[in-house]
Amino acid sequence: MRENTFLRGAFILAGAGAITRVLGIFYLIPLPRIIHDEGMGLLQMVRPIYYFAFVISVAGLPVAVSKLVAERAALGDVRGIYRIFRTAVGTMLCLGIGSTLALFAGAGWLANNVLKDPGAYYALVAIAPSVIFLTLIAAFRGFFHGLQYMTPSAVSQVGEQLVRVIATLVFAYLLMPQGVELGAAGASFGSVIGALVGAAVFIGYYLVVRRRLLSAPQRKTYPVDSIGSILRQLFALAWPVILGAVLLPIMQIIDTAIVPARLRSAGLTLEEVREWYGYLGMALNMMGIPTVITVALSASLVPAIAEGVILGSKRTVNYRTQEAIRISLLTGLPAAAGMFILATEISYMLFGYPQVGIPLAILAGGSLALGLHQTTAGILQGLGQVALPVRNLLAGACLKLAVSYLLTAIPGFGIRGAAWGTTLGFALPAILNLAALRSLLKVELKVVESFLKPAIAAGVMALAVEGTYSLVYPWAYPLVLSLKGGGADVWANAAATLAAIGVGVITYLLVLLLNGGIKRRDLELMPRYGPVVIRHLERTGFLHR
Repeated sequence: MRENTFLRGAFILAGAGAITRVLGIFYLIPLPRIIHDEGMGLLQMVRPIYYFAFVISVAGLPVAVSKLVAERAALGDVRGIYRIFRTAVGTMLCLGIGSTLALFAGAGWLANNVLKDPGAYYALVAIAPSVIFLTLIAAFRGFFHGLQYMTPSAVSQVGEQLVRVIATLVFAYLLMPQGVELGAAGASFGSVIGALVGAAVFIGYYLVVRRRLLSAPQRKTYPVDSIGSILRQLFALAWPVILGAVLLPIMQIIDTAIVPARLRSAGLTLEEVREWYGYLGMALNMMGIPTVITVALSASLVPAIAEGVILGSKRTVNYRTQEAIRISLLTGLPAAAGMFILATEISYMLFGYPQVGIPLAILAGGSLALGLHQTTAGILQGLGQVALPVRNLLAGACLKLAVSYLLTAIPGFGIRGAAWGTTLGFALPAILNLAALRSLLKVELKVVESFLKPAIAAGVMALAVEGTYSLVYPWAYPLVLSLKGGGADVWANAAATLAAIGVGVITYLLVLLLNGGIKRRDLELMPRYGPVVIRHLERTGFLHR
């Protein structure tokens, strides 16, 4: 395989991730209008229990399957690949069926005793079967990722989300006349239909790939691992990832437990606490948007690094590590800079509350740190060091707890203290992961290529963004005022913000082309139009090899 194949796979997954996020935002607009705030409250109650069942059944195993399949694929062991896959499917189906039955049996008790709302029973029962299909999806995803074939995962992800959005709205609309409890149950059942479609897409791809793989010659005969041996390998790799998956919501629970109480200690009223905590929640949602690339990169890195390790190619492992970190900084630095410069303006445009920009400006750095943590965690998992990222994330959670507790109660900090806690809570594990990679691989980060060139481009971009907004807003405000009258500041801010973002993107790319931050190999990853762009840029002298 070419050394940058894993980047192509990452960009395929990133594109699918971006589409699914847009679809997810789309259905949140009409759904509250169908099931109202009460129905949305029932969905919010059910979500943590459903997420816990999902984590127990699924989290960690796709990473483990991906790594083991990648190792067998690197050796050409076709029989070994299928033995791992069949064992994983059987195991995960058992876990999924067990979790679904547990949700069915315990729905009444959970609704009455944990959620304290009997009306949540129907939503719990409606969403329970989706866990079975999600376990199937997870097994197939690990299988295809291990083969470094990301298209099935991308198509399944988009198809699942598209059908989920449609089914959620349709069933909610049809059942809402029967009462808000059944309306919320209908919305929950949309997840079942979406997961079923996602699993069906994977099965279709599997039937095609299976014929090709079975017809491929086995390079040599390898010893056949027992099912018990495969299970031990799977769970040895999976359990730390499961802990990591549980740790992220725990970090969110820290905010829920600490921040409101500490804001009250700072002298805020109950109403003010609710407002500022709401602003923090909106900012946290924004912080995660740029990580769509690093999430995909992390998934692509596990099999890519595992392949290099099993083949004993230190050069391949080091190259892929350096490229992954470079891409993380290449995409993370401009996103963080833009989010910092336009924090208030973006918040006003999207949410109508410029106050969201106060925590968002601090969380811009957290977005970069989170992306680096995700990328470096994927590399460490590919190396088989699955417990290291979890330990480092746990250290970050402890730091977040301390910073949030100490700073949020200080009147000068307030909600800024919680934002600093989150940012530093992700920065620490990112730094610890980088230190671990340097120790394990003896790899040196190419500071000029990976950091300095993107940082210079991001700095120039920040100046262009600020200048564009300052120029466009004074021009747009009187124009909108003459056309619409009221609300001129809202529309003028939106126009100036979008113009600044557009100019910022163009400026960043141009500076990267001028200083050599974008390479030919980066553009080769572009489907269909890559060669055309390369030829044009080479003729104009912009492109560096």
